[in-house]
Order: sequence, then C-alpha cells, then structure tokens
Amino acid sequence: MPTDLLTALSADVIDRGERPLLPESLRAMQGDIIVALSEASFISFAMRWPEQNKALVAIRSERVYPMMLPNVARNVIAHEFGHALGLGHNNDPAMLMCGRPAPCRPALFRSASEHYFPLTAEEKALLLQFYPADWRQG
Repeated sequence: MPTDLLTALSADVIDRGERPLLPESLRAMQGDIIVALSEASFISFAMRWPEQNKALVAIRSERVYPMMLPNVARNVIAHEFGHALGLGHNNDPAMLMCGRPAPCRPALFRSASEHYFPLTAEEKALLLQFYPADWRQG
C-alpha cells in the first residue's frame, strides 16, 4: 500500500475527522479488515466502510515515539482494531477506547508491566450485539 495513501487517510481521520470514499486499491484487496504496517510518518488509525464490509487498520512503526514506549504498541493496535470492529472513542483514560476529542493519547498506554487496557462493559456489550455468539460459532 503506498505510504502517501496511508498518510493522506490518516490526515483525513485524525486532522479532519472525515471518512473518504473507499480507495479502489483497498476495494480490490481480499478480506474484511486490511492491516497496513508502515514506516511512513502518520498517526496510527482505523477507518471503516461498513457499506462495503471493509476496514483498514494502519499502524505506524514501533520504532518511533510513542509506539516505542512499553505497552503502547500492543494497546494502540488493540484500540485501532476496536475501531475496525465498530467501536468509537470514550473519554476514560483507564480504558482502551479512550481517544479524541478527549485528552487521551497513546502515550497514556505506557505501563512498566505488560498490560492491555480493558474495554468498558458497554463496549463489550456492543461488540456482542455486532457479533452475536451464534455468528461467532458458525
């Protein structure tokens, strides 16, 4: 995936809060969730196009700040997959889906011990609503 596309999509999501049309290059890719790992300079993000049953999770290198801080990469990746599955942001810095416009930022995921930040009970219920047990078993 071209790095200029990832950078532009990140700017659309992060800076402008927009969801552009699904790029043709992504439409042609197989899979419902496309994961892009990149060395490009952008803020990690996820974007969904539910009407096309597609999502993109784009993750910046773990060798740059704040991704290089202990536990940040694992929680940023889980956070962005939460968006790909349909979750939005909350404003609780102790929870995984905290984010804009709240003052929560990825550096808050920093932890000296291995730790995944949790989902709220409401977010768990929402995921079960989106993906019911009978669907997951089939």
